[in-house]
This record gives sequence, C-alpha cells and structure tokens, in this order.
Amino acid sequence: MTLAHRVVRAIKRFLFRDAPEFAGLDVTRDEAILLLSQTGTAVTPADIASMSKAKGKGAKQLRMRVAAWLIVHYEESLRNGYWPEMSPDKIPTHSGHVSDGWFVNQVDWAIEISYRVSQCGGDGELCWRYYRGEPVELTPGTCERINRALLYCAGLYRRKITYKMWCQQGGYVHS
Repeated sequence: MTLAHRVVRAIKRFLFRDAPEFAGLDVTRDEAILLLSQTGTAVTPADIASMSKAKGKGAKQLRMRVAAWLIVHYEESLRNGYWPEMSPDKIPTHSGHVSDGWFVNQVDWAIEISYRVSQCGGDGELCWRYYRGEPVELTPGTCERINRALLYCAGLYRRKITYKMWCQQGGYVHS
C-alpha cells in the first residue's frame, strides 16, 4: 500500500469516524446496489463486461463496484438465471463479443464471481458476508480485508496468480 493510499485512508477514517462503514470501504454495499449503466438504466451483461475492463481514472473503483454488484445479486438472481431489474424476455443471451471474456450469460457471471471470492479464503468469506447483507463488524482491519478481496475479484479476467501471492506482491498482509 502506497503512502498516498495510507494518507487517504487516515483522512477518511478521521472524517467518517462516526460512520464506520464509510471510513474504510472502497465500495459500500449501497454503492454496489445502485450500479447503473452509462445511460442511467439497469445494467445488462454487456454493460458488466464493459465496466469490468474499464481503464483510466476511476477504473479500479468501477471494477470493484461491478464485483460487489455481482455478489449482491448472486443469490436472488444471477445464480438462478435471472438478470436483476430486467424482465426475462429482455435479458440478452450473451454478454457481447468473445473479446469481452468467456462469460456468456448471467449464470456464468454468478459462477465466476463465486469462484473468485472462494479463492480469497477468509477475506473472501468476509467480503461475501458483507455484500450479501450479513452482519459484519466493520473495523479498519476488516475493511482492509474486504477491500483486498474485492479488488482481487474485480476485472473481466481471472488473475494468473493465487490470492496469497497477489497479496504478497502488492505488499498486503494476507490473513
């Protein structure tokens, strides 16, 4: 973690000391629920694929929001073949071009996000519980673990290294 990142975290903790959820999380559950497409409408599989490969300013945050959105909607929709906020007859049968990744429909997105979270061990379980709305005590340590797991899960393609190795390369302490 860079010095600038630590300074930003310290400032957020100070400013939001009375609202611990916002003090340490890069993406809150509410932000994940409110993910919209660029047109301001409900997201489609193609939108998710496009947002997952975003680059440039704010891209990391957007990719993390997408991963959190997939976790939030896993149980009630994606796993069962439904796309949130879309009627069944409007759901595209694929997410777009082959270059968008191997994901082709909502069930594949569900399988992928659950696989990635499972690769994060205890941090992934904590991340899963928080975004699924289960009670989690949000301390600076747990927020860091949730952020780390969510960042590992974010993006269109799988990481080529294990979560533990990724944490070590990034200078994180793996829990």
